[in-house]
Amino acid sequence: MPSGLWQLFQHIDSKEKSLRQEMKDGIGSLRQEINGLRNWMFTMMLGLVLTFAGVLYGIIFK
Repeated sequence: MPSGLWQLFQHIDSKEKSLRQEMKDGIGSLRQEINGLRNWMFTMMLGLVLTFAGVLYGIIFK
C-alpha cells in the first residue's frame, strides 16, 4: 500500500510539473502574439501618418 501511495504522489507531481510547463509555454506564446500585434499597430499608425502627411503635402503644394 505505501508503495502504491508513493507512485500516486509521483504521478501527481509529474502531472503538476507538465501543467506548469504548459502554462509557461502558453504565456510565452501569448507574449509573442502581443508583441506581434504591437508591431502591426505601430506599422499601421506609421502608414496612416505618412499617408496623411502625403495628402496634406499634396493639398498645400499642388
